[in-house]
Amino acid sequence: MNRSSVSLYGCAAAVLLAGAAWYTVNAPPGPSPRLELEGLRQAVAAVLPPADDLVVGDTFELAEGATRQARAEEMPFAVYEVLLACAGEGRVRAQLGRSVNAVRMIECGRPPVPVQVRRGLSGDVVLNLTAETRGTVVFGWQLFRPER
Repeated sequence: MNRSSVSLYGCAAAVLLAGAAWYTVNAPPGPSPRLELEGLRQAVAAVLPPADDLVVGDTFELAEGATRQARAEEMPFAVYEVLLACAGEGRVRAQLGRSVNAVRMIECGRPPVPVQVRRGLSGDVVLNLTAETRGTVVFGWQLFRPER
């Protein structure tokens, strides 16, 4: 091996070591945010498992202070069971339908605890959500056929 090759490899090794040292000092503490959210998503999926009588369901991220609307369209009138769950820190205000009496505060937890609501619903069923959280949470909901 000649002298220029040794110099080149030595410089490459020095740059690699400097980069590793910089990352060690400046890396954010704790797990990556993506891994954290994936863990929250898995926790919600564990308490809201798939079922044969599921009409509609969804799981999504809600950022701090975010609002979102979820819906099921053209539902025939019946008494439906709705399961709601939130993983993370804080709570989510959930209003099912137009009635002010249909508001539930869903506590976000680790692990999440599902909340069951039974309501007479028809037409377009709208679930309005407002996140009162610390950071991003994962929220899931499921609407089941009557006579479950």
